[in-house]
Amino acid sequence: MDILEKIIAAKHTEVARQKEAVSRELLLESDRMFRHPVSMTQALSVSPSGIIAEFKRCSPSKGKIHGHARVEEVVPVYEQAGASAISVLTDEPFFGGTLADFCQARQLVSCPLLRK
Repeated sequence: MDILEKIIAAKHTEVARQKEAVSRELLLESDRMFRHPVSMTQALSVSPSGIIAEFKRCSPSKGKIHGHARVEEVVPVYEQAGASAISVLTDEPFFGGTLADFCQARQLVSCPLLRK
């Protein structure tokens, strides 16, 4: 089994567990992650850079990139530096991220976020 197959298998298990733990209705009512939608298409079309910055601590191929990176130190700087949007990796076993990272990023920046 290659790394992509391992990630997919782990993700299927994780999604099934999360569906059992939290209903779709509860997610839709939650204001922890959701707010008035921001169009990524629009943000990219008006951006001089078109950059989608990425917050991740590690990767399966590179190992630890910045294992102790803190959302509050990195994500706002990406937006200040002109990123059109920010990708936040929320997979813990393979990329060192969490859903809490995404929720925290949402509180810190107004640009579109992509949860990966």
